Amino acid sequence: MSQESGKNIPTVTADGEIKYAPYDAKVQALHNGNCDAYGWKYTPLTPGAYGYDNLVRTIYEVERYLAEKKDATDLDVAAVVHDAWVKNYVYWRDNIDKILSEETQKQKGVYRKPFKPFTDEIRDKCAATTFADLNEEQRLKDIVLAKLLLMRPSVI
Repeated sequence: MSQESGKNIPTVTADGEIKYAPYDAKVQALHNGNCDAYGWKYTPLTPGAYGYDNLVRTIYEVERYLAEKKDATDLDVAAVVHDAWVKNYVYWRDNIDKILSEETQKQKGVYRKPFKPFTDEIRDKCAATTFADLNEEQRLKDIVLAKLLLMRPSVI
């Protein structure tokens, strides 16, 4: 946990598995690229936010995958992106009360709940579906991130 303007800023993902330190610039670069791809206004993600954790997990899993499989296709990496999202989403959804608890905030820092509540039927359905079985719209989200990760070596 680090201190910034009197706030306790987390230094690891909410599940405690991945340290943020080596990922901040990569998270911001991937987020910026994703914003560009969709025509969204870029606003930096903050450590401790659900979306920040999601991109840390995604980059971490894709790096590990590409270290083993050098000839990966966009679709191969998109499947890894989806699996990483599922792992992060399910952890946050199933542990949101613990993540936001006073005890966790004191031990690990202040995590912030996502903008959209975890009562989203679409996200729950996607989390229970493999990448190959997602509808085209949902697959495209993973493919966009996969292409950005493969096009921007500085991100991974």
